[in-house]
Amino acid sequence: MTQISQALIFIGLLACKTEEEEELVPFITGVVAPEHPEFDVTGEFEIYKAFAFNDQGTFWAYLSSNPETTCGEAVQYLKVGGDPFDPKNILSPGKCNLFIKISDWEGESIAKDDVSLSAQSAIQCAMGEGEFKLTTIGTNDTDYYWTGKWWQGAPHGYEWDISGDRDGTADQQAGYEIILDIYELSGAFVHDEFDKYDADGSVSGTISAYICEGLASTGL
Repeated sequence: MTQISQALIFIGLLACKTEEEEELVPFITGVVAPEHPEFDVTGEFEIYKAFAFNDQGTFWAYLSSNPETTCGEAVQYLKVGGDPFDPKNILSPGKCNLFIKISDWEGESIAKDDVSLSAQSAIQCAMGEGEFKLTTIGTNDTDYYWTGKWWQGAPHGYEWDISGDRDGTADQQAGYEIILDIYELSGAFVHDEFDKYDADGSVSGTISAYICEGLASTGL
């Protein structure tokens, strides 16, 4: 074997190793399976990115299934009364995202099955096959809607341990830690009907959240 052949093999092995090292692994995983007599769809939790911020006693966090999500995009998507925003870089098809809001924040929240806290949280799942399409519902409601089955709900049976501070790091990274274990959810296919259908859930993991100051300006 020539030296050139040996070098090419070595370079190929290095490339394979680099690809393996760069493979993304979700920090929080699980499945949401609604109990519906007609819709046999599920949503996967594969959370790669999280953003959080606290201000004047309130804490917000947004956990995304898209590893390319940025703080600015999350803020635009969540902003109440904002212009229609295509969430293709926010919520991946077939996946679920989670929004958390905590009042009376004092640097940490340890909770178990707390109804008042879960009421301020929201899980959104783009279930089934579809795409985000700019659509007008009614007369004035124009936004990007998922053409598949859209399930929206909140944790019903859960435990979480959330801690951190907006001034945690100078480089604006990993200012908060979020530890989740969700085992029951309550929600509905809100675009199809108003009836509520609980969902079995097995969602757990730990993720560090990037500091995202804009979350305090979304109106949520």
